[in-house]
Amino acid sequence: MSLARPATAAMPLGAAGSVLPLGPRLTLVSHAIRLAAVVWIAWALYAVVSYWTDTATFERGYGRLVGADISGASATQQYGALAIMLVDWALAALVAVSVWRLFGHFLAGRILDIRAVDEMRCVGAVGVASTIGDILARPLIAAVMSSHVASVAHRFPIWGQPNDLLHLLMAVFVLVLASVLRRGVVIPDEHRQIV
Repeated sequence: MSLARPATAAMPLGAAGSVLPLGPRLTLVSHAIRLAAVVWIAWALYAVVSYWTDTATFERGYGRLVGADISGASATQQYGALAIMLVDWALAALVAVSVWRLFGHFLAGRILDIRAVDEMRCVGAVGVASTIGDILARPLIAAVMSSHVASVAHRFPIWGQPNDLLHLLMAVFVLVLASVLRRGVVIPDEHRQIV
């Protein structure tokens, strides 16, 4: 059973760039997604700050990752690692902002609009950048947090986690889907200009 509503006189399918109302269910879901993006990024900021300001927790966690006791890290090391995490968080915040803006276009009825499609491409692109930022932040933080331990110097390979591949896959999917949709929006406009 399809959840798509058939076109009616009140809801024309229209040309690219026309206003297409979402309907009550999709409007509610769009608002929920925007709210979830805000909650997610605020929760992530809280998690980053609470983790990196608890010395025992991050020394234990990153000590396991580098395979050494990194206790005794200086406040400079701790704040350096926090700064790296905040840059990583800022990349994730760009994803939340792009999702907010994309669903703002949808709520305004700009579904088959070049601006909405370009915003969708932005969601995918910043999603890829955010995932790569996560992967690169881990060895940087490990290097900062263990710089006072000679036994772990120069042992910081870039490592991934299964969720990194999932996040990268979803971001690339959104990027490719947006590129396909962009082509679908541009072709009718090109045809209208020819005729």
